[in-house]
Amino acid sequence: MNTYKAYPEAGQTQLATIQYWLHMIGLPLLIISMFIFTTDNKSIGIPIASVGGLMIIASALLLTINVYKRIK
Repeated sequence: MNTYKAYPEAGQTQLATIQYWLHMIGLPLLIISMFIFTTDNKSIGIPIASVGGLMIIASALLLTINVYKRIK
């Protein structure tokens, strides 16, 4: 959240809230999928990792968009 400390007006937007929750849900999904992969259960691990990874990518894109929209 250091980015939102540097640009506090960006942290007060709905886009920031969506970005935060995408990241907070996507990261645990990735961690859970890693544990599933250790049991060699790829049929469950791959879909969970895919969803988690896409959520993290979307979160990073939203963060970038949000900050660049607010930089004057």
